[in-house]
Amino acid sequence: MDLLQRTAAAVPLVLSEPAPAVGFVGLGGSSIDFNVLVWSNSADHIAVQGAVRLACYNALNEAGIEIPFPQMVVHKPS
Repeated sequence: MDLLQRTAAAVPLVLSEPAPAVGFVGLGGSSIDFNVLVWSNSADHIAVQGAVRLACYNALNEAGIEIPFPQMVVHKPS
């Protein structure tokens, strides 16, 4: 959670007050789910959303934390 909070705080256009917050929201089938909440000016909202998500994804990768994703195997009928 600290990694996500520090990462979000370092994203340009994210306001420092109120500070970014990270909350645990639940357990998925193969994941631990968090919300990362940040404040920005209204005009920057969409850009900040994408930048925070990308920064968090990159930070988790750099920390060696894998992000699970659903997989489906499809077999061709014989």
